[in-house]
Amino acid sequence: MEEFQALIIMNKAMLNLKKKKGMNYLKNLQIEDCLEDQGFFFKVPKEVAFDILREIGIDEEALEETYNEVISRDFWQYLVNSKILNSEDQNLAIKY
Repeated sequence: MEEFQALIIMNKAMLNLKKKKGMNYLKNLQIEDCLEDQGFFFKVPKEVAFDILREIGIDEEALEETYNEVISRDFWQYLVNSKILNSEDQNLAIKY
């Protein structure tokens, strides 16, 4: 859960940086909307998740580790217990 919150903060920082530098930050605005759903990474294919993590600013070397943290079994269990995710949802890309 802490890892997911860190991604929200990183995306916000990247968005603000791009704004300041006059760069296109539309993707980061879209990512901000996506990250309102704590179960987001369980709902998208790994390739999409990696693209988002790159856009947020995660280094290539850290992609796999970061991805595994935000789809961990512990985070899954927290989301299911909190009724944020339904373990029976057929549209989930990842289930435990």
